[in-house]
Amino acid sequence: MFKFDPRTKIFLLFIVVLSLLFTRTISEEAIIVVSVAVFAVVAGKPVVAITGGAFYFLTLLITTRGVYYLPEGVISISVTSFFIMNQKMTATAMIGLVLLLTTKTDELVSAMNKLRISTKITVPFTVMLRYLPAIYREWSTIREAFLLRSIDNKKKSWIEKIRIYLDFLYVPLLISASDLADDLAISAIIRGIENPAPKTSITKLAFQWFDIFFIAGFLLIFSYLIIS
Repeated sequence: MFKFDPRTKIFLLFIVVLSLLFTRTISEEAIIVVSVAVFAVVAGKPVVAITGGAFYFLTLLITTRGVYYLPEGVISISVTSFFIMNQKMTATAMIGLVLLLTTKTDELVSAMNKLRISTKITVPFTVMLRYLPAIYREWSTIREAFLLRSIDNKKKSWIEKIRIYLDFLYVPLLISASDLADDLAISAIIRGIENPAPKTSITKLAFQWFDIFFIAGFLLIFSYLIIS
């Protein structure tokens, strides 16, 4: 397992998105997916590589073979279009997952600052990364309390169940979301978000040989797609 620089992962994500725009055949798509899978394994996320690869080849099988078993018309076109769209997005989703799962928030922010990305992008992105996991934890806590108190009675009508879910799940979640937003805003002010001076970071970022190796490899693939 190698610890890649966050800038490498951001750059590879950008290159993969551009490369997919220039693919013309299934074999070219497969090369990109396999390359991303290798990167995921080297980055320490083999589950992402296996799951993403299996999903890609499953959608490929459906779009190339399964379509013949569907009735002609709107259904066939809709199903094929849906799976082709997912097939195209597989490589991007895989490398995006590797980026999110292997990069800490402070590392990502430091990398974005070094790349001279505007604070109009970095600040909302950072808040989102801190906000969503906190909301998920709150949802899990509220859901556990909901189940422990046996509020979800299966004998009740579906209209009554909707009212119960709104009262005991979503209302507490909205209140928690509001409180979390206030806490994040206070935290950002304390950290000096309004200070116009250049931001510093204790996180040290540096390119290693494996960063350069994968950047060069993905650039070669991208160059081949453009030239061919």
